[in-house]
Amino acid sequence: MKCLGRTKASNFRKRCTRETSFLLCWQHAWQPFAAIVAIVVFLAALAEFTGFSLRDMLSKAPPVPDITCTMEYPIKAEEDKVFRDKHNPDIIISNNGPVSALSVSGNVNTYQYNSQKDAITGYAYQGMKNFDHAFAKEELKPFEDLRHPTMGMTGENILAVYIIDVVFHVGTEMERFEREFRFFVEHKEISDEAQFKKDSRYAHIMQKLGDVDLSSWTGTRFKATAAAEHTWFAEAENWYGARKGEDGKVTILGLPKGQGPSKQAGYPFLELKPHPFKATGLHIKAEIVDDHVEVKTAFAVTNTGDAAALVTEDGFEIVKTIEPGQTKYYTKTVNVGRMPGNEKPLENVIKSIDESEVAFEIQFSINYRPANDKKQFLKVTGHYNVGKHKVTEVAKVKKS
Repeated sequence: MKCLGRTKASNFRKRCTRETSFLLCWQHAWQPFAAIVAIVVFLAALAEFTGFSLRDMLSKAPPVPDITCTMEYPIKAEEDKVFRDKHNPDIIISNNGPVSALSVSGNVNTYQYNSQKDAITGYAYQGMKNFDHAFAKEELKPFEDLRHPTMGMTGENILAVYIIDVVFHVGTEMERFEREFRFFVEHKEISDEAQFKKDSRYAHIMQKLGDVDLSSWTGTRFKATAAAEHTWFAEAENWYGARKGEDGKVTILGLPKGQGPSKQAGYPFLELKPHPFKATGLHIKAEIVDDHVEVKTAFAVTNTGDAAALVTEDGFEIVKTIEPGQTKYYTKTVNVGRMPGNEKPLENVIKSIDESEVAFEIQFSINYRPANDKKQFLKVTGHYNVGKHKVTEVAKVKKS
């Protein structure tokens, strides 16, 4: 009886197991999924009230600062008057969160559009002392601003276009990000790009900007370096020069013209080639000078033409003569330094240059006069990415 009872009980349990196993397994299998669904429903409800983004939470990418840029005229107070000084506008870079932006720097390029001539007639870029970028800050914390005064460009029939390029880094890996902002100033009224797009001239002016080739620029060009608040020192790069001789005669020199892509019979023709320093075999020589690092890169300049080239910086003083078939050397110097407030050793800058495959980008021109035609004023332009072990030419983009 005991055996029979055990057998019946055993058969009953087996039957029950067969009939219920699928249901029980199904219920157990769905328990974790039900928990996940409950979490997702909770997060979705939370998003309705807080703006919380489930996608942002599930993403593995670190948060990126929301960097914006505005332009406005500064408010001044003199005696009993409070007013906006509409001479030189301010650029305001803002970090709207949620994390800090590190090693923030920016360039300001300004183009002058003359509506009467329907042409871009002026170009200016700004720089800090010894550096090409216009402003910098080691860290821009969430909800902080960086205010930079910039030079106003006004005049009859003039519309100024400001292009602000902001570079910043994020996290311990110093991931690099770039942002570009454009502003348009006419009759001392400032418009951002969204506002100016409503102007019927927008597409036409942007086309004019796109046609500008600074390597062969013939309009007014200068660098503006801040000397004091809203005060700049302007260094002309290609304005017309003039010189008065001992006989009282004034000589006016025009802008240098590109020598062209191919040789011209009877004239000099200069060719540039990166050249490593003999002492090290490297393309970069970096050393600490006062409060910055001085970085040098060497180039061989060969005259493959038919006449001597009289190399000159200002068009008047001859600093070097390169005969046909002769090679001489030119050294391009770039100053690199720390961000304001950065007290780290300058040796860190040299280490960073040594470890970078491309340490920096340079563009320069060598001006010369043909020895057999001194009225001509020509130039050869170089544009390179420079690294410790390799220098590569930046390809020229052909405009359609």
